[in-house]
Amino acid sequence: MIRAQTKRVVRSIYVMRCGYCAVSEAEVGAELTYDHFQPQSKGGSDGKDNLVYACHACNEFKGEYYGDTDETRLLHPLRDNIQAHIRTEADGTLQATTAAGERYIRVLKLNRPPLVLRRKTEQRMEQASAHYQTINARLDAIMERMQRVEDKLRSRRR
Repeated sequence: MIRAQTKRVVRSIYVMRCGYCAVSEAEVGAELTYDHFQPQSKGGSDGKDNLVYACHACNEFKGEYYGDTDETRLLHPLRDNIQAHIRTEADGTLQATTAAGERYIRVLKLNRPPLVLRRKTEQRMEQASAHYQTINARLDAIMERMQRVEDKLRSRRR
C-alpha cells in the first residue's frame, strides 16, 4: 500500500501529468494512478523513486513490463532523456530514433489515436501562439510609428 505522503510527493514531482504520455489530470478529469516502474512482482518497492504518476491507459499498457537489461529496459520518464530516443512528427505521431524509443512507444502504445490528436492540437496551438505573437509585435511597431507621426504633426501645428 502506497503511503498518502508518498502519493502527494509523486503527484507533485510529475506536476499532475502522466509521466509516460503527459496527459494531465485536467484533461482526464480525475487524479491519475501510480505505476510501479519496477513491478512489485519483480522486486519493486512503494518508494517514490520507483513510482511513476501515470494515466490509467499507460499504467494498463505497461502492466508488469520490466526489462532489466539495456536491450529490454523501458525508458524512465525522469531518469532518461526521452527526447533523445523519440521525436514528434508533424502529424502528431511519435517516431523512435533508437531501439529504446521504439520499445517505449510500442509498450505504452503512445501512438494511440487520442494521444496523436492531443499532440496535433498542441502543435496547432503552439503555431497559433507564435503567429499571434508575431502579429502583436507588428501591431506594436505600427502603433509606435503612428505615435511618432502624431507627435510630429502636433509639433508642426505649434
